[in-house]
Amino acid sequence: MTVQKDIEYSSCQDAGISADAIIAMLDDLQANDLELHAITILKNNKLVAEGSWYPFEQGEPHRLFSATKSFLSTALGIAYDQKKIRLHDKVLSFFPEIAIGRQSVYLSNLTIHHLATMSMGQQFEPFFHHDLDIISQTLNKPIIKEPGSIYYYSSAYSHVLSAIISKVMQQSMEEVLQKYLYEPLNITHAFCEEDKNGVSCGGWGYHMTTHDLAKLGLLYLNNGVYNGKRILSAEWVRLATSQQITTDREYSSDKYANTNGYGYHWWLCRNNGYRASGLFGQTCFVYPDQRLVVACSSAVSGSQPIMDRIEKYLLSACDQGGIVSAEKQHQLAYLLANLRLREDHHHHTSYFAERINHRDLPVISNSGIYQFVRFDFTDDKTLHFGIKKAGQWYTIACGYEQWLKAADDSMVDFVPWKRKAYSYLKKSEYYTASKQSAYYTWKEDTELEINMRFSDRAIRLKWFIRFDWDDIRITYDPACCEPAEPPVEIAVRI
Repeated sequence: MTVQKDIEYSSCQDAGISADAIIAMLDDLQANDLELHAITILKNNKLVAEGSWYPFEQGEPHRLFSATKSFLSTALGIAYDQKKIRLHDKVLSFFPEIAIGRQSVYLSNLTIHHLATMSMGQQFEPFFHHDLDIISQTLNKPIIKEPGSIYYYSSAYSHVLSAIISKVMQQSMEEVLQKYLYEPLNITHAFCEEDKNGVSCGGWGYHMTTHDLAKLGLLYLNNGVYNGKRILSAEWVRLATSQQITTDREYSSDKYANTNGYGYHWWLCRNNGYRASGLFGQTCFVYPDQRLVVACSSAVSGSQPIMDRIEKYLLSACDQGGIVSAEKQHQLAYLLANLRLREDHHHHTSYFAERINHRDLPVISNSGIYQFVRFDFTDDKTLHFGIKKAGQWYTIACGYEQWLKAADDSMVDFVPWKRKAYSYLKKSEYYTASKQSAYYTWKEDTELEINMRFSDRAIRLKWFIRFDWDDIRITYDPACCEPAEPPVEIAVRI
């Protein structure tokens, strides 16, 4: 997929950053098995490095998870600049139609500022039932502390803000951003999930390319101006990226990435930086002092390991002066063009391949859910792996010890991804279906392993297939960076 290079490219020397430092950071990420899917690095408003780890591609939208919140902040800023809202506006004034079971003084005093700073005064994530209204559920949960007195992170507050934006702008959050942000920033292939009432999921719902995510950082780096056009007021950028509430009491010392304070849906970082931050390392870091923006889509445990390496390698490498040789620039370009996710190479084959080839093998456990498993090996060693679940076949093509991007996408719907029951994916004109990739390796004669990835997700799906003479034991682990649910075990008769 082609990415439009609409940010001016610069060599590292002209932009004022060390190519050696970028190379060292990329090598460190790979050496420590930190799985990034794509990265975009901007220095002094110029694109200095961009790449994706095959089978991922730069032009593929990736789920942003909570990095969505910084786009919500931008929509909130647009409404603020147009004087459609004030930060001290009372939240209940926007929802006269919602019945409040027991209205407290705390709820009556709740403002937009409190929602934007995650300081509503609740201390639990509301549990949403998909048949009920999210806004009503959130506002009817008890507020146990005075708003503004405590920080507690909840996507529910972002969703209430998204509904407020819809009311004052007479458009959904996504429509507001399409009009005022997408067009001037030339953002493409971006779309947002919504709830059953059509409210954009402002806390978690965006899908976007890493290249376009970096543009948001560039907009804020330049105090709301993009390519000479003002999109946001400098006042809003300052408010959104300044500490509005402390967070150090809510996170332990080993979670230091989150202890530097919170603005209006932007996390503050060390070294005078700030970031949009989503689950499993969907991030956009902005460092104004170094004029640096780094955006990543990832499948790591959080933004902290990425932040550590930016601080270690890149911050000190900005504006050092000196000459970046043509050889070093070519080395960086070659590295970026040849990034790949890890592939295990055991170089084994197995006599079991012939025994199981081209056969529908019956499942003898969990047979109420799964009926058959099938292995089809081709002459070029490609494996077409399939499993029949609830009467439907799910298949994927796997390369032998190297990633293969599959032409079909049926395995995407095989695993219950534990998406929030109250999210609905609206397939807009920007919608791009998830693509699947996989490779397999024989770890030994009796053990086959299949690794799968999906172009828009942080899911790392792994199948462990162990052979006895007459039986196969299959375990699949639908994990992101941490187990999302217990591994599933299936017994199959040969």
